[in-house]
Amino acid sequence: MRKPSSTGTGKYEERLAKPLSFLANADSAGLVLGARVPVVLTSRADSVRARLASAAVALRLAHARRASGGAPA
Repeated sequence: MRKPSSTGTGKYEERLAKPLSFLANADSAGLVLGARVPVVLTSRADSVRARLASAAVALRLAHARRASGGAPA
């Protein structure tokens, strides 16, 4: 059986998100798009602020989908 290929999110995190979080004190929010409901992604290393940001982004997406009558195509 063939192993699933990487989606490239690890590369994004290594090249952009991690340097921003360490050098610029930036927070990030993780969210899976394409599901029927927002799926929040967090890391054990995420701060409380980053976890709240992920939840806030998911809430805004869910609200926007409800207002538009469903998930965008």
